[in-house]
Amino acid sequence: MTATFGLLKSLHILALALGLGGGVANAIAARLARSRPEAAPAFGALQKRIGMVSVGALVVLWITGPWMAGLVYGAALPLSFWLKMLAVLGLTAMTVLMQVEARRAARAARAPDAARIAGLGAGAGLFSILAVILAVISFN
Repeated sequence: MTATFGLLKSLHILALALGLGGGVANAIAARLARSRPEAAPAFGALQKRIGMVSVGALVVLWITGPWMAGLVYGAALPLSFWLKMLAVLGLTAMTVLMQVEARRAARAARAPDAARIAGLGAGAGLFSILAVILAVISFN
């Protein structure tokens, strides 16, 4: 393993942990906000920050993932890699839609639509699980 690959893999795993952890943390914060309406604004601010970190993590994954794949496989990437990338596209779409909803809500001085965010978050979680499984298949 080259030093470059080792650095990329380390950054990729850290970004994966931040992204997945952020998703779980935001789901927990949403449940707490529903059970404690007086604290909902504080939980909303926390979710916004966690969401920004998760988006940053996704950007790092998009940079490091294809770079590592190119170093390992060159142009001969297996089908499982492309299926993984479809899952990553799904995850990215869910993340973008959550960010759009959060920004629209902020502009309108309202809370984001909880049901919409929950559905998108569930989709993001499913796509994340698929991406991890397919990554293991691709690089094993």
